[in-house]
Amino acid sequence: MKQKYIANILIIFGLVTFLASLIDMSIILFPLNLSSPDWVYLSTQQISDRIVVPMLGLVMILLGFYFSCFKDEFIKIRLEKTIGIISFVIGLGLIISSLFYVLVLNSIENQVIMSVKQKNENIKKQIAISYIQQNLAKQGITIEEGLKNKNIPMPKEVKSYFEKIDKNLKIEIKSTKLSLLKKNIKVIFNQILFIIAFLYIGINSLKLANFEAKQLILSKTEKNNQ
Repeated sequence: MKQKYIANILIIFGLVTFLASLIDMSIILFPLNLSSPDWVYLSTQQISDRIVVPMLGLVMILLGFYFSCFKDEFIKIRLEKTIGIISFVIGLGLIISSLFYVLVLNSIENQVIMSVKQKNENIKKQIAISYIQQNLAKQGITIEEGLKNKNIPMPKEVKSYFEKIDKNLKIEIKSTKLSLLKKNIKVIFNQILFIIAFLYIGINSLKLANFEAKQLILSKTEKNNQ
């Protein structure tokens, strides 16, 4: 009785956990936008962070099956097959998402680096505008003219500050690339681990269900022969 009670709790909590995680994943994935590198990149990272939840749900369900005492063996076998198919499909889904993730990495890195460079240019532009307003406006030079005319002399302090900004840009680009590399390694490694885990559960659940089905058929055949 106690064993059956534990089994029921595991199955119920497993189902709730798994279904809740499916809803969470659906919110992340839909509507699909595979043509957008940003969407692929961010959605894969979000799935990678949450994929442990459906895994826990499936493990609890399988443990519940292990401790349960199903009167109808065919129901148990069908449930095991269902879990196996779901696990296998999730594993294949993770493989596909990982491939898309790898394909967009260069595009995402270029976007991030361009954003950093643009930020650097904007800072330099603001400094140039400030200098033009304070020193050249009296000469009748507008901000637009000052920005377009590269021959306008800049004081050493401004040039020195621009050089400092450019040096900081190189450091920031290196830091950004390293940060992206660490994050990408974490996501890909995480994906690989869960791909192996889901495929393992899926394949072995299907094997176990088929084996139990054969054993059940054999036992019934022997009883009928007797």
